[in-house]
Order: sequence, then C-alpha cells, then structure tokens
Amino acid sequence: GLAASLLQVDRVVGCGWHAMLQSVPLLHGERLHVVAGSVLEAPRGSGRYAVEFVIFVESDVTTYESVAQMELEESGVPYSIARTGASGWFFGASCVWPRTRGGSIKTDAAISAFARFTLRVRCVVPHGAAASVASDAAGMRWQTSVSFQLEIEEEREPLHVVLSPHSRQQRKPMALCSDPWFKIDVVEERYPGIVADWLRYHYEVVGISEFFLYDTDGSLEPYLSSSGLSHVVRYFSRWPAGFPVLQELVDRKWYDAPDGLAYDHCLYNNMGAFDWIAYLHGLDAWYHSPAHVEGVGAAVSMPVALEALRRKAPADLPICGISVRRCNFGARAEQEMDHANGDVEETGKHRNPATRFNWRLENCTSHGPFEQDDPVLAGDGSAVYCLGHKPVCRAASRTEVWELTEWRANHYLDTWKPRCGASCRVRDDGLQQLLAKSAAPPSANNT
Repeated sequence: GLAASLLQVDRVVGCGWHAMLQSVPLLHGERLHVVAGSVLEAPRGSGRYAVEFVIFVESDVTTYESVAQMELEESGVPYSIARTGASGWFFGASCVWPRTRGGSIKTDAAISAFARFTLRVRCVVPHGAAASVASDAAGMRWQTSVSFQLEIEEEREPLHVVLSPHSRQQRKPMALCSDPWFKIDVVEERYPGIVADWLRYHYEVVGISEFFLYDTDGSLEPYLSSSGLSHVVRYFSRWPAGFPVLQELVDRKWYDAPDGLAYDHCLYNNMGAFDWIAYLHGLDAWYHSPAHVEGVGAAVSMPVALEALRRKAPADLPICGISVRRCNFGARAEQEMDHANGDVEETGKHRNPATRFNWRLENCTSHGPFEQDDPVLAGDGSAVYCLGHKPVCRAASRTEVWELTEWRANHYLDTWKPRCGASCRVRDDGLQQLLAKSAAPPSANNT
C-alpha cells in the first residue's frame, strides 16, 4: 500500500525545489538526512498536493550487499552503505503541518524504499495547512516554502523538513548530472583541457541547459572557469563530506559509494525546473547523435529530439525515461596505444579521448537497453529513481529506447587503460567532426 501511494501518476508543481540538507541522530546510532524534495499534484489533475522527498539513513551496521563490501569488511573497514529498508520504526511516521490560523495538523507519512541508498517519504498537504498555491497563465505555482516535521515512532526528536522553490522562474529544457568525480587533477594532467572540452561540447552541440557536477575531493573546481560556462554550472564540491559513512568509504577508495545519493539529489532538486534530467557518468562518456554528421540527417539538439519523442507518446501514458545506449570506443589494436600499462600518471599527455580513440565495436555494445546506459529521465515527476542504469517509473508511464543511430553515449573504454583492443575495428570519427564546433568559449549571454 505504501509503495502504491508513491507510484501514482503525479505532476510536479512549480519550478523545482531545494531541500534544506538537515540531519538528526536516531536512537540506535543511525543518522537520518533529508537530501532533496519536490511538491507534486497527486494524483495528476486532482487539485490536491503532496510533498515527496528523499531521506538517507546512515548506519554503522554492516550489510553485505556486494563483493566489494565483503572485501572492505575483510580488510577491517567498520562501515558499509546504510540500511534503508522501511523498517519498523518508520511505520509510525507522520507529518505535522502548521495551520494557517495557528496550531498544527498531523497526517500520516507514506514511506517506501527503492534501493539500498535512500527512502521516499510522501505527505499529503492537508486542508488548512500553511502552504499556499496560486494560479497564473503558466499554471499552478507554490508561493511559499513548505515547512513541517517528520515524526518517527520512538525517536526522541522530529526531523524538521523545509522545501523551498528554486529562485529561477523559467523552466529549462535539460539538466545534465554527473557522478561524484575524483582526482580530476590527474585526469587533466593526462588530457589537458578535458573538463572545458566536455562542458563546451555538451552545451554547444548537445544542447544541455545547465550542468550539475559533483566531486568527492574538490579536485574539479580549478578546471571549471576555463570553459567559460560558469553561469550554467552548479558545482557540489566534496559531496560525501556531509555523510560520515559515505565519506569513510570514499576514504577507503570505494569511490562509487556516493553515486546513488548524488543521482537522487539531482533528480529531486530539479523536478519541475527542467523538462529532462540526464545522467552521464564521466568524462570518458560523450552524448552523440550520428544524425548531426553531414549527410546522415537533420542536426537537432538532444532536447529538441526528446520533445519530438514526447509528442509521439499518448497523453495518458507519459514518458518516464529514455535509454541512451553506450557505444564503446578504443584504439584499433593494442600496439597503437602508448599507455598499455594503464598507468595514467606515468604515460604523458595526450589529446582528448573523444578525438584520440575513433575505433568502436562493430555493434557498439553487447548490452541491451537499460543494461549499460546513460539514461535521460523526465522532469515532470514520472520518474522516481534511477536504479543503476534503469529508471524506476510511476504507474501509467512508459520508457523509450533510442536507436544507436539516433542518440547514444560514446564511451571511450581505453581512456584510462586498454580494454577494447582488437574488438574495436570499425572506424567512426563523427563526434570528432562536431567537437570543433565547440572549440571557442561561448558567450555568457548565450543561455
């Protein structure tokens, strides 16, 4: 019942929401963090509203969810990813809202887990709560922040939750979210200017409106200004620093531990602020449409192509996510590679991997849709989560798959060490032809 209440078809109200990053200690040693949230019309067209937000529960209770975790435990690491199951002490949760005319109103909180990292909490906005909505030509707009308390059975103090509307008013076409990156100074030493090239290409050629970039160590910051795109980059430095368990795992070199939490943060902070929210895992992955190459087809940006796809979908079955499949690139043969040992620090400087490696697998990939993707999610609330490479969708929504000839993510497998070898035997330099278009820094007014 709890999951069903979260998976009904909703519509995001307003222009995206910020959650105040707050945390509170729980009785058994866990810490509960509010990560991000949105305000939804629930269900769509009902005129009733709910807040839905992401919470992350940290614990030093070790669970064995992967071989990597077992290896960490054997090496003496006392931490793991936190427990996030909807355990008994959550079933007593409720939301307490301030009344417009004084006092408070209590409503039940529906809580469900979609992955090992986070929980989704939903509270219906009751009649008489101090949370107002106004109607204008653009639709429904929330006028004020939403403030309430999450009470949990047997816990000594409630968690105060505040969701505030984004300051920007105009809805934008597309946001691009990254994994929490690390050691970017080493990457730049190997490929000078790669951060600026990656940003300019995706802004100028792909059509990204804003970037939401995360790192674990602050190493990305020195390389952002050279792109000329500071006005469209939101940077979250040292992302796991606010979560002690995740920070401990990163310190122990399990660098992908904070990925899922960053995905949740980017999705829920940008629902309603963007039409589409994309996830591209690293600087060795570049979105590309073969149709951009002269003689193949019409050159359109990714947001334009996404909207064309949306228009074809039935009105009562909105698109939740699109599979953008990877196309694996490398050197034609290992003898062409001068970093066969894979040691980035000792192999000298080379060109951008997107220009260096122009041989690909014959069929691009051996994986099916949503198996090894860099997907795009709808920003209208249809998507709840990005589980690995698969979107988790609400009921009565659908997914689509882009053919590799339409849009794909060029994944340069040999960027750090040889992996493709003789399997990469089809020459494909389409993206290189486009990269020159984004060589000059864009104007700060070109938004």
